Amino acid sequence: MTIADRVPIVRGLLGGREDKDQEIANWIGNSYLSLGSSLPFETLEDTLEPFTSFGVDNYPYPPTARAIKSIVIGIPAANPQTFPPLIKKNMQLLDRYGPQPGVPSLWAPWSNLFYLRQVPNDSYLLIIRFWIKPQIARLTGSQNVDPTTVIFVPDDWIEILDYAAQLRGYMDLQEFDKAQVIRTLLYGDPANIKRVPGLIKANLRRIQAEQETNQYGLRPRIRRYAHVP
Repeated sequence: MTIADRVPIVRGLLGGREDKDQEIANWIGNSYLSLGSSLPFETLEDTLEPFTSFGVDNYPYPPTARAIKSIVIGIPAANPQTFPPLIKKNMQLLDRYGPQPGVPSLWAPWSNLFYLRQVPNDSYLLIIRFWIKPQIARLTGSQNVDPTTVIFVPDDWIEILDYAAQLRGYMDLQEFDKAQVIRTLLYGDPANIKRVPGLIKANLRRIQAEQETNQYGLRPRIRRYAHVP
């Protein structure tokens, strides 16, 4: 699906403004950026499988990543049999570790890189699962959105994308009363958010729909069988 596919729909929501097709494409593009940067849609997921290098502790953050969700490491390096997760920390903690070589067990993001500790002592396979940043193409020599841009939105969120673009349209056209109605439709009634939560809060993403099937580790509860003074 492209932005151009949604232009007629949003045009209709705005009362058939055929003179605003480029602006509508911009509103759809900006809405896609906003939704895709704040909600981890299953359509915006990807995987990289790079290898570490001996003695190198920093590696490029995936260029299209909004956020890394997990990293696992293949052990042993020559023929991986197990894939334990690397534990995410912050750079303040990683800076406390010296540059000792070994099998990495920790990682931390910093700027456009991520760092490993211990420093790899071999070439290990990493499997990186990450959330993709929405990508918007621009027309040559312009900041206008290219209507041929492909957008990756789950089917049940397309309507919300259309309404979000409609909201931006009403705001730009200074039709603030209409904009408030659409804002309430999308985000709910601030005065009664529990009763009127809005489409964005009410709509399930796949990660939420699968929540009940997650397997969590449980810590055994040990009870005393006798009084200990």
